[in-house]
Amino acid sequence: MGKSLLTIDQLSNFDISLLTSMNYLDVVLNQDITACLMFFQPSTRTRISFEIACINEDIPYIIFDQNTSSIQKGENIFDTINTLYSMGIKIFIIRSSDNIIFDLYRHFKDIDDIHFINAGSGTEHHPTQALLDYATMKKYEPEVITIVGDIYNSRVAKSNITLLSKLDKQIRLLPYNPELVKDLESDNVTIFDNYRDALLYTDIVMCLRPQVGEVDSHKLYITNFLVRKFCPDAKIMHPGPVKYKTISKELAFSKNSLISDQVSNGVSIRRCLLKWVLE
Repeated sequence: MGKSLLTIDQLSNFDISLLTSMNYLDVVLNQDITACLMFFQPSTRTRISFEIACINEDIPYIIFDQNTSSIQKGENIFDTINTLYSMGIKIFIIRSSDNIIFDLYRHFKDIDDIHFINAGSGTEHHPTQALLDYATMKKYEPEVITIVGDIYNSRVAKSNITLLSKLDKQIRLLPYNPELVKDLESDNVTIFDNYRDALLYTDIVMCLRPQVGEVDSHKLYITNFLVRKFCPDAKIMHPGPVKYKTISKELAFSKNSLISDQVSNGVSIRRCLLKWVLE
């Protein structure tokens, strides 16, 4: 199996440092290779940033559309991947609501030149988002990061928790329902049930959108007032798309907001990642 990225767990601290330092942007690819973007869930930022990354690195790519594919005729995903590989596609960038990418990785593990990149799977893993988030915040040298919102259903939150824990950062969680995320608590992770304790003197406030419906979105609403009161120097992050029911528009566009930087870094991180899997 060629090098792949399925989870943050598989990365060493050295890998994280190397990828988020953007050093791979200076590496020139000398491989004739084609990529396939297989997105079984809607996406703007992740999909288009991977497209731009491929264009910038002169990697031809195709966008797989399951609605016009032989999957509609009953073909399984394993046969589909095998067919595309036989056509010369070697990198498969996959987003899905389940964890099929792990089954695909195991199924094709004996092929030396096939690569899988997880662009979001299930409710547990979004490694490229965590990498770009850390690349965005690292120059500010944060030690305390507060994650607010629908943490239980968020693969962004869980991948960030894994990455930041590896780096021995202190992570505060302010979830809709603390009972649902108790298993995330650790030496590095503390769960709170109020704004003051979660936000006080934190370095980063990472807001999340509700993943399943809107029923709980009113419970946590991060505003400029709260940030000025408890953590006036904190940088504000959000993986997008931003829903202004969980973060105020004023805060999202404030001088401390890093949201646009996250989007920009999404392209750079994915360019680096394409080169990392091919080295």
